[in-house]
Amino acid sequence: MDLVDSVVDGALDLHQHLGPSVLPRDLDVAEATIEAQEAGLKAITAKDHHVPTMALADLVQKHFVKKPGFKVFSGIALNNHIGGLNLEALETAINMGARFVWMPTVSTENHHIKHTKGGLKFPTAKKVSAVQHEYIPLVKEDGSPTDDVLRVLEFVAQYQQVVLSTGHGNAQEVDAIVKAAAGLGVKHIIVNHPAYMIGATIEQMKAWAKLGAYLEIGAATSDPASKFCAVDMSTTLRIIREVGVDHIIMNSDCGQLGNIRPVAAIKHFSRLLLDNGVTVRELETMLKTNPRTVMEMED
Repeated sequence: MDLVDSVVDGALDLHQHLGPSVLPRDLDVAEATIEAQEAGLKAITAKDHHVPTMALADLVQKHFVKKPGFKVFSGIALNNHIGGLNLEALETAINMGARFVWMPTVSTENHHIKHTKGGLKFPTAKKVSAVQHEYIPLVKEDGSPTDDVLRVLEFVAQYQQVVLSTGHGNAQEVDAIVKAAAGLGVKHIIVNHPAYMIGATIEQMKAWAKLGAYLEIGAATSDPASKFCAVDMSTTLRIIREVGVDHIIMNSDCGQLGNIRPVAAIKHFSRLLLDNGVTVRELETMLKTNPRTVMEMED
């Protein structure tokens, strides 16, 4: 078995963008599940910015999973399309088995600032809506979380199996979310791509890690093979070295139309990191050990 194949065997890819979706995707949840099993992965997570993914994940788990113990995880993104910071939608999602709650992504002002003004690429919806959505505020003027954000965090804290992902707010907003979530007892926190779009400093990343949060590095935003790459290798390596692999989760963040596919992305990014001095043990910590801990899965 090739070294990279061996490293990927047993990995969890907790961030895949899969169809069906209002955004163009290169593969659907069933195809991604088949490819992941063939590559030896242990689990994938189907993420969508606009609709919850629980029902689809359940169907795929039942009809397309052939590898014992393989899991298709799902969740809900708290964007305007499901009513924003909507506790009723969140409760329904958790009751249907959602393991991820993504704080607002495409409905944050920061997402639009970074993509529209910053020139970063982002897939275009199949149909442009005539509905004008307001951005979802995440913090008050004093920088503390809004009451709606706190209600969401308090609710998530009741469900220790649920993973809180911080979404696409800016560094100040993410900082407020992580600190409040940790203070309220949220067990599992992942900071989505802190070097991409969020604009976090290394010191902020270290502080979040000390609070128990995991930092996400993804092939889609950090590997030149991806058309969405915006983080140079030196930055990725600095995060790995200064924050430490015990606080990092690596994933593909792929599935976009015309981009490198998730399994291929994980493998290519792994090879790139190995070529830049990351050890096999460090890779396995980021791809296997930490994701298993967050998802409470046995080896």
